[in-house]
Amino acid sequence: MESNLVGMIFITFGLILAWEFMIKKLLHRLKHNHKSVFISLGGDDLLINKSSKNGWLLLKWLFSLKWRNLNDLFLSVYCPFLMFFVVVLTIMMILFPVSVQFYVE
Repeated sequence: MESNLVGMIFITFGLILAWEFMIKKLLHRLKHNHKSVFISLGGDDLLINKSSKNGWLLLKWLFSLKWRNLNDLFLSVYCPFLMFFVVVLTIMMILFPVSVQFYVE
């Protein structure tokens, strides 16, 4: 049973690291190809100062489907995947504490 818990810990942290990498790739794309969008989402503060305000702006931009207006083939494939990934990551982060309670008891 403890091996399942350790596995879930590694999977959750792996998903978090993957999320960070994918967001960095998205921001790099926006910075070089869609500068006005990048600036509206917080500009260089997105890379240096990861505040909750900038995170919410990015998630709001992502889930309001504003990336569709950019007519960028990369974003039209990448952003739906990011939306799916953030939902999976959120579910994992909700289930993680619940699963730990079952192992502790």
